[in-house]
Amino acid sequence: MKDMYKHMASEISEEIKQIIMFFSNQRNLPALIHCTRGKDRTGFISAVIQLYAGVPYKIVMDDYLFSKQLIAVPMKKKEKFIQWISLFRDPPEHIKPILEAREE
Repeated sequence: MKDMYKHMASEISEEIKQIIMFFSNQRNLPALIHCTRGKDRTGFISAVIQLYAGVPYKIVMDDYLFSKQLIAVPMKKKEKFIQWISLFRDPPEHIKPILEAREE
């Protein structure tokens, strides 16, 4: 997961720039950003936009970590599903980092 976030921060900077430019145009507002769970790509770009707009880091991080509470039940089901399809070769400690919102 850390590698994916590093990739988003360093390798898709042009796409992030396009998104920020889109939101900087008043004609495009209000806008809605959403996805299935909101933790990864949507959470990342939402955090970037908030930080760019001057929202304090602590508030952005608290909002991101709140996702963990909101997605806990569906992610527990997904964890069990992944264990089943891996024939229980993937232990929960390998699956949870993919499914949870974590500060690191």
